[in-house]
Amino acid sequence: LASANRRAARLRALEADEAAAEGWAEAQRRALARAAKAELACSELGDERPLSACAFSGGGGGGGDVLVTAAWSGAVKVWDRQGDELKRSAAWLASAERVTGVALHPEACAGGGGSNAARLMTASADGTATLWSMSGQSRATLKGHLARLARCAWHPSGALVATASYDKTWRLWDVETGAELLLQEGHSRGVYCVAFQPDGALCATGGMDELVRVWDVRTGRCVHVTKGHARPVLACDFSPDGFSLASGSEDNTVRTWDLRRRMCTATLPAHVNLISALKYSPEADGAVLATASFDGTAALWSSRDGRLVRRLQAHEGKVTDIAVDAQGRVATVAHDRTVKLWSPPP
Repeated sequence: LASANRRAARLRALEADEAAAEGWAEAQRRALARAAKAELACSELGDERPLSACAFSGGGGGGGDVLVTAAWSGAVKVWDRQGDELKRSAAWLASAERVTGVALHPEACAGGGGSNAARLMTASADGTATLWSMSGQSRATLKGHLARLARCAWHPSGALVATASYDKTWRLWDVETGAELLLQEGHSRGVYCVAFQPDGALCATGGMDELVRVWDVRTGRCVHVTKGHARPVLACDFSPDGFSLASGSEDNTVRTWDLRRRMCTATLPAHVNLISALKYSPEADGAVLATASFDGTAALWSSRDGRLVRRLQAHEGKVTDIAVDAQGRVATVAHDRTVKLWSPPP
């Protein structure tokens, strides 16, 4: 009798696993089908100079009710997303030089949640990063880098931020105190992009030395190096499950990497110019990988098989950054000074 009960329990567990796998596959199919029908929903003039960066609220997993854009002028604008429309809610001059990257606290929300706490981060060509409230009040300035900054990222815990710099280092900072916690060397040329694994255990950096390095955030130790790109790496992002990493390069390709097997799983000839940014969609465990390029387009790809799902064409200049929210909406910014919102059907 006990043996029969064990067999029945194993059978029930197997059926549950099969049902879960089938549900996951169906969610991925729906996400890809929606992405294939994404259309331009909104276009706004973002600044009088080219736009350089954008980020949705929610740390990649939220509702995307706030979009932040930044420009060469040093200006930052906060947009409230109302359906498929963007309404500017705040704007300020964040730097006297170009803003090169923006990041939002995982709990950032429309209206700032009634808080003056640090919820928004900017990186600047002047070599500093600044933490802001959602209304534009400066909370801390992070100084230490010896050259201009590139991209930045907010840790999923909300307590840490990271900056990438042309001084060949990336640094980890404490949000509450503004203290520098880690100064990590390893790249032989400037570090351009930085991203955190969704659980916050790992950090990835892409450099002008054509490498992507993966770091243990707790110890600061480099635990893996990916090699394959033939030109500088300008973009990287972890999949929502944390097992895969995507990188984009000046060699016009996107590569995906299996972190468990430590190998490249796909190389996509994604664009006809450099890859400026990429992001996994939070929807359906990253079923969609979104890319932006200096060829003036953005693209949506199936992360499962590398298939092109949708090419987004409306900008009249180099696309510099891309963001994706949990409902599959895509925001792009470009040298044509516009921010565009692309929406899939419900």
